[in-house]
Amino acid sequence: MGGSFFKWKFKITCGNETKLFINYLLIGGFSSLIDIGLLYFLTEFFGLWYFYSSIISYLGGAIPNYTLNKCFNFKNKSKKIIPQFTAFLLVSVSGLFITQILIFLFVEFFNLWYIIAKIITIAAVIFWNFYGIKKIAFGIFK
Repeated sequence: MGGSFFKWKFKITCGNETKLFINYLLIGGFSSLIDIGLLYFLTEFFGLWYFYSSIISYLGGAIPNYTLNKCFNFKNKSKKIIPQFTAFLLVSVSGLFITQILIFLFVEFFNLWYIIAKIITIAAVIFWNFYGIKKIAFGIFK
């Protein structure tokens, strides 16, 4: 009896939307590692200001994010790659805009290390990006 309750509960709480989001978090985690790694590398080894490095690193993480979400998470078969990727980038750039504002505020006004600020901003924009990408990039171009 107890075991079947938990299976039933899991089926209710772990619907398709939840599975998509969990997979999005896993893919996003991988993309974020690329993003944060590039941010650190560009800032520390090339001497770029963290604000500029963050833009480049964000876009560097967007490409694997798109590819992995298209193929494995949303299992999107659309052949309209250019318009779909453009829509994906529009959502991502709006997330980038939010990221840049927040990272600047956290570093310049709250004196956080830019890597910590980046991690906080990733957490702040994850829902925006998920729903935008789901509804626009993979919703319109199916």
